[in-house]
Amino acid sequence: MQIQSSYKKVLAYTNQREGEIKLGQVLPCQREAISFLDDLSGILNKLSTDYIILGISEDIGVRANYGLAGTAKSYDTFLRYFVNIQKNKLIEENRIFLLGEIYLDDLQNTSEDIDDVGSLRELCNQIDARVYPIIKEIVKHGKIPIIIGGGHNNSYGNIKGCSLALNRPVEVLNIDPHADFRAEEGRHSGNGFRYAYNQSYMNKYGVWGLHENYNNHTILDSFTNDKNLFYQSLDYILRTKNRDFKSFLSHFSDELGIELDLDCIKNMPSSAMSPIGFTEEEVLEFLLQVSSSKKVLYYHLAEGSPQSENTYKVGKFLTYAVTTILRNSFNKG
Repeated sequence: MQIQSSYKKVLAYTNQREGEIKLGQVLPCQREAISFLDDLSGILNKLSTDYIILGISEDIGVRANYGLAGTAKSYDTFLRYFVNIQKNKLIEENRIFLLGEIYLDDLQNTSEDIDDVGSLRELCNQIDARVYPIIKEIVKHGKIPIIIGGGHNNSYGNIKGCSLALNRPVEVLNIDPHADFRAEEGRHSGNGFRYAYNQSYMNKYGVWGLHENYNNHTILDSFTNDKNLFYQSLDYILRTKNRDFKSFLSHFSDELGIELDLDCIKNMPSSAMSPIGFTEEEVLEFLLQVSSSKKVLYYHLAEGSPQSENTYKVGKFLTYAVTTILRNSFNKG
């Protein structure tokens, strides 16, 4: 296990300006790499922080699902924008801790020369083995991880880690065009929730904004035949103009994990960009409603795939998403 420090990146990315304070100048941040779970536990024990920001930089799971590369750049893009927001009275930086990013460079570099999906899926198994113990440790210490980047294959590690920390299955809300409930055919970005459900790490699963055209009949049959699996499709929302997200949330108990796939946002650069979807403002409102009405166990903002001509769309949206979560929590507190 290793977590790479983002401290040097924070220093390099923060654009200082006379008369202003940028968040990167004051953001509490892990300054050295962490190599052992015992060391991570010791660090977490000393923190009074509520939220732990953690990056995942890989696109192996996406490519193992026949998707396009690019999600490995999402965390770094987020960081460039996040550290340059203004430090003002609306941000309580001492309730945030930037832990860094899970070390996956070796697996990502190995994957660059691999086209065979079977080999990529084996690498995805290795990613799972690195992700879930870290999430488990963070949740076990009463912190809320905000996980940025990577493919939606990492939902499995998030859910497994959270479940093991709490010693019970967890409920999960996924805002996503795709249920990512494909067959257990080897690990990839399209079946993390299926593996988590079948292994009893997750006991209730709801998808908001599912696209009916892009989920196969086996997936839809699974949801039809199991009361613990449910969705509201974007197609239904558009037909009926019923955007009652609050009623959808009522299917969950008071605690849940949140998975947000940037594919759900219209024209957002992501692993499966779509001309149809929610607006950025609608998605921020969804996050506000969840964080206002539920105890959120973790947040995962996945599948952003920044390209050179539109890096700002991913970086700024992820920054707005994180600050929306934080400010709503701070106002509640």
